[in-house]
Amino acid sequence: MSLPETCKRLSVYIGGHNRTNGLPMYEAVVMHAKQQGLSGVTVFTGLMSFGHLKLLEGERLDGDKLSDERPVLVQIVESEEKINELLPEVKRVLGTHGLVTVEDVQVVHQATPMGS
Repeated sequence: MSLPETCKRLSVYIGGHNRTNGLPMYEAVVMHAKQQGLSGVTVFTGLMSFGHLKLLEGERLDGDKLSDERPVLVQIVESEEKINELLPEVKRVLGTHGLVTVEDVQVVHQATPMGS
């Protein structure tokens, strides 16, 4: 599937420990994106974070643990229409957790689908 040159980037910042219906929230977001036919999703883990409660999560580069939880970032680059269709489900999955941003991006290169 080819993306348009002008897209949106959806970023979801959550704790790796946050769960919904027994699944990690990041996994639930990925599964909903796949079910809705989006082009792709990437999930990143971070070293350290804090949010509105000011509690440090993650670990230091020297290996000292601050907590057993690591921050997670889910990013999706897709057409504005598809991002807007996914947003209500992302908000439902997150409930009272996380931070969601949407930004304009310009696609300058993308992989060629297999068989093309």
